[in-house]
Amino acid sequence: VREHARDAVHDEEHEVRFPDRAPDLLDDEIVNALPSGNGKPEEEGLKIGIIGKPNVGKSSLVNAYLGREQMIVSEIPGTTRDAVDSRIMWRKEPIILVDTAGLKRRARVTEDIDYYSVLRTNKTIDRSDILFLMLDASEPITNQDARVASLAAESGKGVVLLLNKTDKDLPDQLEKIREEIPHRMPFLKFAPIVSTSAETRRGIGRALDVAREVETARHEKIPTSKLNDIIEAALIRNAPPAGRGKNQIFYGTQTGVAPPTFLFFAKEPEAVPPFYRKYLMRVIRETYPYEGTPIFIHIRKRDHR
Repeated sequence: VREHARDAVHDEEHEVRFPDRAPDLLDDEIVNALPSGNGKPEEEGLKIGIIGKPNVGKSSLVNAYLGREQMIVSEIPGTTRDAVDSRIMWRKEPIILVDTAGLKRRARVTEDIDYYSVLRTNKTIDRSDILFLMLDASEPITNQDARVASLAAESGKGVVLLLNKTDKDLPDQLEKIREEIPHRMPFLKFAPIVSTSAETRRGIGRALDVAREVETARHEKIPTSKLNDIIEAALIRNAPPAGRGKNQIFYGTQTGVAPPTFLFFAKEPEAVPPFYRKYLMRVIRETYPYEGTPIFIHIRKRDHR
């Protein structure tokens, strides 16, 4: 284990970006190399990762679900130090809540997100099916909020945005933050928004219901014939950009779920720009909304053999 950790410490990226944290990194690598969960199997149930910057109410939300003070809750950002899993029953089905230490600023490096918080958040994301991305509804969206949102969007997991602390009488701010989300987090336009208050428990049941709906959407499969009908109509409305000549997308199929993933075959796949892939995603969502889940599109050259 130590040999593995020593190799990680001397990795060029770690050495350049975090030279002052090598001893801590060694400890972290040793922990990561050990089996997780003390050898216990993962519990069954929908796994919801609770992520967000410090002091948005992650631990308070878990306590609200559990009905007891499972975690130390404080107004001081970063009070919760380690990830803690909690099991609850909701509508006769088990749900595993994963709470994290969140993302916090660090003063010793130029990056505004703590390296270890990113590692922990990524580990929570990896173990989760659905992510509750918590935002403080009483204040504007920050760069930290946007950065953790980008991690959630890139993960391929389902995402539900929770506007927490809505018990505060700030109707104008609540409306403002709802308008701000599409601009600061355009990559999460697919995510449903639920207003919650961990303090009064308002909206927390609705959040679980939405999470289950998102999990269902993540596993939805489009029949190949239906998918190609959708894409054929999209091509008529807006043909793909030309490459060395007239480009064509011949057909497509869904290759995976959770997240929904699609493969299309084209004459010149390298000539299909990102904006056209986004267009295809929008067209698919017009018929199959896939609310709460990102979708991925891959384009490959058709094999004529």
